[in-house]
Amino acid sequence: MAESLNTELDYLKNNVPDVDLEDNPKFADEINTEVFAKAYGKVRELVVEEEPEVVTEKPHIGFAEANAYIFDIIKNNELHRMFPETDFENVDTMDMLYTLSDEENANAQNIVGVCLYTGNGCKMDKDLGMEFMERAIEQNHTAAMRNLAIALENVDAQRSLELYKRAAKLGDKTAKVNLEYMQDRVGKKQLDRILSLKDRVQDEPKENAATEKGRDER
Repeated sequence: MAESLNTELDYLKNNVPDVDLEDNPKFADEINTEVFAKAYGKVRELVVEEEPEVVTEKPHIGFAEANAYIFDIIKNNELHRMFPETDFENVDTMDMLYTLSDEENANAQNIVGVCLYTGNGCKMDKDLGMEFMERAIEQNHTAAMRNLAIALENVDAQRSLELYKRAAKLGDKTAKVNLEYMQDRVGKKQLDRILSLKDRVQDEPKENAATEKGRDER
């Protein structure tokens, strides 16, 4: 058998040196592709196709990105575009915004909240910034709802979700994007909590049984 195989291999070497190994050539059903490849000193390359990267995280818009327009307006000293009846010439911008906020101007309250929360143009005070946003929300200011929702994502997820829903319903595009993100996040946390409680309940009978057994032995 071995002698026959060697003879046939010699025949292949001399007569069909350019046979494509992918055609799976056989000779007298005794020489398979692997043997043929070894005979020619050829080794099949193992091609591992990489799986495409799967992006599982939902899109999310951060606080700074959502309020870029406010930063630009303040940087370029163009607040008069948002408050056409207010003269911002030769006055401290933040002082004027505080004055407008005290007059219950929701736009000003939202801007002051953004500035305090980020430390833009003033000393950073996140808690006070959120208070100003709350004051604007009391007047149904949509952007303030969305801004406070972003600020509360890691503090109060349920309140954040509620604010996103309100802002999204009022047409805020950022809120619509972040709403799905928070729904997935809150849903996952709730699922983890349910599974954790389920495991705890399943473990309790075992613990109780062990305790009762110990009492019986005593």
